[in-house]
Amino acid sequence: MTRRNAQTAIPEASSHNPDIVLLDLGLPDVNGIEVIKKIRNRSNMPIIVISARSEDTDKIEAPDAGCAWLREEELHLTPIEYKILCLLSQNIGRVLTHTDITQHVWGRSWENDVAFLRVFMETLRKKPEPLPVSPQYIQTHVGVGYRMIREE
Repeated sequence: MTRRNAQTAIPEASSHNPDIVLLDLGLPDVNGIEVIKKIRNRSNMPIIVISARSEDTDKIEAPDAGCAWLREEELHLTPIEYKILCLLSQNIGRVLTHTDITQHVWGRSWENDVAFLRVFMETLRKKPEPLPVSPQYIQTHVGVGYRMIREE
């Protein structure tokens, strides 16, 4: 589910209990840090901050408020890993082909891009997965692409 403001996102996050929250700090109605605090008061679901903000205070306040942590470790993503994670999370349960992903991430799909994608997927998978050989979040469909697994 995608919500464009905190007024609808906070209650829905509480009632639907999603597997993960991807949060932009620059919401139109409430500061993203406040959203983190409100969600964290109700739930321990993973929150990943996605933001173009460059202020050091945001980089300090967001983790302090309770985001970007997985298994008591802060989760750091590169911009490419972030784009891939966002795309997969917007298509949970759906297999995205190598072409789908590379076109979204790099704006093109050349044969070499698939090799780059495999490298990024390997490093991305190592970050949230407790056992990368037995994925809980991102599944590989050999020769086709990847999908984010929907928890039942």
